[in-house]
Amino acid sequence: MRVASIAAPTILAATLALSLGACGASSGSSNQDQGQSSEPEAAQKAPESSVAVTIDGVTTTTDYEGKPCAVVSYTFTNVSSDEAQAFSTSTYQEVYQGGVQCDVTMATDGSADGQSSLTKVKAGNSVSVKIAYELKDNSDLEVNVYPMDFSGNPLASKTFTLS
Repeated sequence: MRVASIAAPTILAATLALSLGACGASSGSSNQDQGQSSEPEAAQKAPESSVAVTIDGVTTTTDYEGKPCAVVSYTFTNVSSDEAQAFSTSTYQEVYQGGVQCDVTMATDGSADGQSSLTKVKAGNSVSVKIAYELKDNSDLEVNVYPMDFSGNPLASKTFTLS
């Protein structure tokens, strides 16, 4: 019985490796060998995201250490046709001030709700999300939200003037 439980995963792994190797095999030449794409440039599109995000605004307050922080408000919408999704598991945010990334913090006035970023929403629904970030000074705050698929294309970008 023990041999069968070890052999089945091994056979499955070997089959998967062989099938993936066959997918990468090529016979003959292709346009890609000459540095050209086999599809016209207009036909090569980034995959559509299953979520949409708007960056709605920013307010300033203090964090749990009494330091200044910015609370960024987002609207997260699930535009997929099937599963429920959450802001924190479908996107990642980069917030910069003076070219240096700002750390996430906890606002003392309750204006940022860390729990809202974990709330799942079903297809066609939205949720408001507020996240607090440490401020370094009064310079502009650059906010970018990207899909978790790391496609490199932001879902939303906005710069706020704080001074």
